[in-house]
Amino acid sequence: MKKMDVKKLRYVIDFPNEFQINEAKERFELDDILCKIAMMIFSYRISHNLSEKELADKLQTNQEIVSKLESGEFVPNIEQLWVISKKLNIKFNVLFEDNEEKIEYSADAISKKMKLKQFNLK
Repeated sequence: MKKMDVKKLRYVIDFPNEFQINEAKERFELDDILCKIAMMIFSYRISHNLSEKELADKLQTNQEIVSKLESGEFVPNIEQLWVISKKLNIKFNVLFEDNEEKIEYSADAISKKMKLKQFNLK
């Protein structure tokens, strides 16, 4: 009987398959987006010298939600992010990218595109 090399066997067992790598990459990308949202809210509060309670009042919510937003424990949906941006008077953009072009969705970008199409200035 041939003796098995335990080191090689362990390498095969521990080596992540392509699915696991892609899944981890996607999770990392999502976590990166959520971290950026949390940091933006935290940075806004700090740069405006606001307490969590004061920011909560400005957002018409409670301090617990602000705390969870900043920690990433609460994940706002697109509509909630849009409302937050309006209440804080900050620009809100959604950007989709592929390898060939960037597609930006913001009030400014959509308005500009509509004006360009209106005057056939593509």
